[in-house]
Amino acid sequence: MSDASTVAELAAIADAVDRELARVRDLATRRAAHAASRGEDAGDDLLAAMYEAERVLASASRIVRRA
Repeated sequence: MSDASTVAELAAIADAVDRELARVRDLATRRAAHAASRGEDAGDDLLAAMYEAERVLASASRIVRRA
């Protein structure tokens, strides 16, 4: 496998991770807004897990881009 194809593949993976990060971020935003509109605590376990997933995906994207 050539260096160019490896770089291209890593870029494609990083782009895919970024898309999933955006999906998780959107879901978390909608869940927090829904909870707020109902006067509920937005700090539930599911929302906390989504925020953690955001952090992990953002880290994964940076790591893959640096590879």
